Formats: sequence, structure tokens, C-alpha cells
Amino acid sequence: VCLCTLLGVCYDLVSPSTFKTPHSRVTHQEGDNRFEHHSTHSTHIPAPGAGTHADTVQALELQKTRETDNLEDHPLDEGRHDASSIAARVADLDVKVRKMKSQGVVMEEDDNALSLTADLQQATRQLLRHKYGPGPYRVEMTLEFPGTFPGSEGQGSTEMLLIEMAPVEWMPHAVFQFMQMVSNWKGGSFHRNAGHVLQAKVDGNFQGLAWQEYDARFPHVQYSLGFAGRPGGPAFYISTVDNSQNHGPGSQGSQTEADSCFAKIVDRSGIALVNKMRKQPGAGHMGFVEDSSNHIRISAMRLISSNPAV
Repeated sequence: VCLCTLLGVCYDLVSPSTFKTPHSRVTHQEGDNRFEHHSTHSTHIPAPGAGTHADTVQALELQKTRETDNLEDHPLDEGRHDASSIAARVADLDVKVRKMKSQGVVMEEDDNALSLTADLQQATRQLLRHKYGPGPYRVEMTLEFPGTFPGSEGQGSTEMLLIEMAPVEWMPHAVFQFMQMVSNWKGGSFHRNAGHVLQAKVDGNFQGLAWQEYDARFPHVQYSLGFAGRPGGPAFYISTVDNSQNHGPGSQGSQTEADSCFAKIVDRSGIALVNKMRKQPGAGHMGFVEDSSNHIRISAMRLISSNPAV
């Protein structure tokens, strides 16, 4: 075989199209309450509120089969560093951010804090792309409904809830924290039905957020997911109403902080499932469900797709 032929084959194997990754310039602008993500590709995945869970998952599984090998085995746009060095940098910056936060620094206003958190976000974007591909990431949550639900006639049921993470350009730290839980899921359950949120507790020893990461382009609209607490996590919730104001910047007793919003429901069947969850019985003070027999158990979570665009 001639050398030109071999070089031609090699060129095809490492063609630049293999490494195409969606890019967007990040600017923090107020007032845009629409969900969106930036991609250089077209998509054939059902949009939020369209299609069924089964249709969406089937399309995502097909795309995952096509793309997984290339995404994991080849460097991406920021792949000049190996994954271990990026992970070490993320861990180092994370410690520094937590330390600064613990000292009472107003992270949303202090110049040094803004610079440090921006460095952590950039390193985390690189790590996310090394571990999971360019995104956006879609996760399937397995829910076990107890037989105490209205109309269940004493029979429990299993349902699947599909969620899509926020764009990594906007919310890399919060997305990374949740993806770490997905990859090492120990269990959990929805144990609070408070009218404005359905809140879940998480089993296992997972870290919460280093600071209250927030982007005004991904607010707490109805059917979005956010981390509970200040600092947030690992507990999380689904907003059953528009919580953009009462969970956004300057809320929950803070002049500057917001809850971190990191995901959204992506199809009609998911919205219907959340509406079913709102019928959870046994809610008491502040919506907490004390009797665990009424909890909605999260028995599993798994990554369905690292990039639904085709």
C-alpha cells in the first residue's frame, strides 16, 4: 500500500469534523427568562414540552451509540491538558473558592472572588467535556411511587423522569456537582411537597456547592431544578411554580445570592409526571413528609446522552 494511501486513511480518521464542539461566548445578562442552549449543530431531539418520554429516550440512546466512542477517546477543543491535570486544577480551585466563601466574602461582588470563580468555571468546563462530552447532558431518573398515592389502590409504580442539564457555558460548577451524584448514585427520595417545590434528599457523602453559582439566562422557572440550601446541595428540588423571584438573586435572606438552577424537565410526559408527584400524601409543616412510606424513592439515575445534537 502506498504512503499516500496510508496518509489519506489517517487523515480521514482524525478529520477536524471528529472534534467539532459547540461554542458560545458567555456573557451574564439579566432579564432573559427563556430556556435555550447554543449549538453549532441542528437537532432532531424532541423539544421541551414535545413528544413522549419513550420517544425522547429512544432518540437519545441512538445518538449516544453513535457518539460515545469518539467523545471519550479523542481530545476536544480544550483537550490539550490530560484529564487528571484538569481534575487536580478543579479540586485546587474548588478548595480556594470554598475557603473564600467561608470567610464571608460576598462572592457576587468581590473582584477577587469573581476572578477565582471564573477560573473554577473554566476548568470545570474542560473537565466536564473530558468526562462526559460537550453536552448538554440528559439524565434519566427512576422514580418509585408508593402505594399510598391517590388512585394507586395500594400498588406502587415505577416511572422515568427525563431532565436536561443547563448549558456548561452557563452553569458548569452546578452541573458538575450533579453529574458527580449521577455517576455515583447511592439513592435518595422526594420527601417534601411544599406547594412551590418538590424537594429530594440524597443518600451518600456528596459535597454541596462551593458557592451559589447562578446565571440569569437559566432562572428558576416552572419545571426547572435547583439545589436547596445556602450553600446549596446536595439536596435538590423541582420548581412546581415559577420561582424566578423568590429563589433568584437577592432571595432567601441574602442581598446578592440565588439558588443554583442546574436542569429542566424536557418533555410533556415529564411535566405530567411532576404534576402527579404534587399529589404526594402526608405533607406536614413546611411541606415535609415525615412518614417515609409516602416518599417517592429515586432508585437510579443514569446519563442518557452527552450531546443530543446530530
